[in-house]
Amino acid sequence: MKFLSAVFLATLLCAGFANASITPVLVGSPTLISSDYQWNYEISVDSLEALNSGLPDGGTFFTIDNFVGYAGSIAAPTDWTAAFSAGNLVFTYTGPTTTPTGDVTGFSALSTDSAVNASGVFGYQAENLSTGGLDFGGGPVDVPMAATPEPVSVGLVGGALLGLAVLSRRKFARQ
Repeated sequence: MKFLSAVFLATLLCAGFANASITPVLVGSPTLISSDYQWNYEISVDSLEALNSGLPDGGTFFTIDNFVGYAGSIAAPTDWTAAFSAGNLVFTYTGPTTTPTGDVTGFSALSTDSAVNASGVFGYQAENLSTGGLDFGGGPVDVPMAATPEPVSVGLVGGALLGLAVLSRRKFARQ
């Protein structure tokens, strides 16, 4: 019974992600620029959503969470601002209220890493035209992943190799 409950909950969560009204996606692969990689994103906006800078809590925005290896450069198209805060890319709409047709392009950031992590997460806030209220949501998005292992992982592997070397030396010393 617990298994069925977990499957049902996971299905509901995935269905919620699939219905995101503002959905950022990675465009192509990260591009090498000097020694960093440019990550380009575009957003799709559902026809029932309006981009509105006059909403409570900062208006329309979306975030791409845990952007690894941020290299100090972020860009957004006209009528948007871009910031990097607490490991997240934050794009905020500043233009007049509009319902875009088609995808909105021109969101990018530089990272020192080029490996793609498909387990990234985004969040958004927009105006729902059918209710006139705020619409919140989120879902999965590709983000950078460190190509080099964490120092703790390297330490664990190094410690294990050192332990194996000591054990094998003892074994050969007995013979």
